[in-house]
Amino acid sequence: MRKKRIYERHGDTGTRLHRIWKGMKGRCNNPNWKPYERYGAVGIKVCPEWEHSYTTFKTWAMANGYSDELELDRIDNDGDYEPSNCRWVTHYEQTMNRCDTLYATYDGITITLKEFRERFGVNRNTCANWRHLGILEEKLLEVTGKKVVITGGKTSN
Repeated sequence: MRKKRIYERHGDTGTRLHRIWKGMKGRCNNPNWKPYERYGAVGIKVCPEWEHSYTTFKTWAMANGYSDELELDRIDNDGDYEPSNCRWVTHYEQTMNRCDTLYATYDGITITLKEFRERFGVNRNTCANWRHLGILEEKLLEVTGKKVVITGGKTSN
């Protein structure tokens, strides 16, 4: 005999916040979703409180700054979706918290490579070509006159 599912009645089906909740669960639980390989397949889970209750997730979201302009972000990209590891951030802030973000350290400061390029007026495609050729740090030394160390980014496939 199959177990009967009990569904919450919340009236939010189809709202942006409900889609975020469903997407979070799908990335972690549905092997048929393409993002699953970067989430559920590597052990990232949704905490039980959120997994089983949209209302609990919504309560947390509203108490922690949710607005339609923000996106759900995991503070530690290796951690689970749970209240202590999630926050609401702008799209730009979320893109800076990705495992493939590159950082440039020079003159004792570390910033994203994007911020570095903007600060020094280096074209994105030029930077990508230099990186592909393995001469990025050498070329950035020419641009700044100072040693630049690049860290982060995806490891080679």
